[in-house]
Amino acid sequence: MVNALHRNAKSNLTREQVGAVLAAALHGPQVNTYMVPGDFGPRGSWTVDQAALRNLIDTQFRDSRDPRQQVITVLNTGAPTGSARRLAERLRTLGYQNVQVANGESRQDVTTLSGDGAPALSRELGFGQVLAEGGPLTIRLGSDALQ
Repeated sequence: MVNALHRNAKSNLTREQVGAVLAAALHGPQVNTYMVPGDFGPRGSWTVDQAALRNLIDTQFRDSRDPRQQVITVLNTGAPTGSARRLAERLRTLGYQNVQVANGESRQDVTTLSGDGAPALSRELGFGQVLAEGGPLTIRLGSDALQ
């Protein structure tokens, strides 16, 4: 196939380069297509099913490494009352959609973050000590938390 293409196509590519392009085309990235979910409306136009579209986007186009797509649990473990709720509101304004708030059982002085995406979230917030990556994303607000 490389010979046939090289003989019958005008290009400044060498035979090796043509082979490399064909190999990349055969084994390169795959393109997936999706139909926007919905049905035909009263005038024959497509009416989008918004809930199904959100589900399609979440399942097919979600970057699992993006902390904005994960569930974030904010635990108050020593911060002033209301700090976890205020941080959750701040996270939502930054685009984090799944934020839960609770009170932690043990008291700690230092705010810590753990879970997938903890380093990126710590950099974005500008505070917190990263303990570990992997697992659910959790913020434990210590007494050092900003109000």
